[in-house]
Amino acid sequence: MTESFLPQVNGVTNSVLRLLEYLKDNGHQVLVVAPSGSTNEYCGFPVIHMPSLHLKKFGDIRIALPINRINSQIFEFRPDVIHLASPALMGYYVARRAEFLNVPTVGIFQTDIAGFAKHYGFGMTKNSVWKWVSRIHRTVDRTLAPSNSSCNDLVNLSVPNVYLWQRGVIQNYFLRSDEQIICRSNSKISE
Repeated sequence: MTESFLPQVNGVTNSVLRLLEYLKDNGHQVLVVAPSGSTNEYCGFPVIHMPSLHLKKFGDIRIALPINRINSQIFEFRPDVIHLASPALMGYYVARRAEFLNVPTVGIFQTDIAGFAKHYGFGMTKNSVWKWVSRIHRTVDRTLAPSNSSCNDLVNLSVPNVYLWQRGVIQNYFLRSDEQIICRSNSKISE
C-alpha cells in the first residue's frame, strides 16, 4: 500500500518501485494499492486504485481515501505481510484492516509529514501531525525509518518496534565510462 505512486515521482514512489523490482526479481507475488490516477501495473504486478482527492493547490498531490472494498481485495489476495509506504489516511485504514484480518504490517516512515503539512499550509500544528504519525505507526507491527534520528523521533513518540532501514545506491544504475558517470534506467543508458 502506497500513498504515492506513478505517475507521481518522489522519494516514496521511488522506494516502492525499487522494492517492487526486488520482489519481482525474487519471485514474489504482489498486489499494489495506490491512489486513483496511478498506473494500472508495475513489473507485471496489478495496481488497485483507491479513490483520491487531487489537491492541485499543493502541486501534484493526491490524498487517497480509504474505502471498505479494500477489505475483500486484501482477503482474496491473502498476503503474508502488508507493506505500508509512508502511511497516512489510507495507510492507517489499511493497517487497521490488516490487524482485523491478522496480517502483519510493516510501516515505512520516510516523509516528514509535519514539515510537509507546514510547507503546503495544511493548517495543522507540528504537534498534532506528530501525534497522528505516532498513532499510525503504533498500529503497525514494525516501523522502518531511514536514519537514527528518525528512529529516535519515533521512539520518543512511543512508537514500538522501530528499526533502521538505511537507504543505498544501486550500483548497477551507475557506470563509469571515460571519466563520465552515466545513469542506467531499465537497461536504457542516458547521459
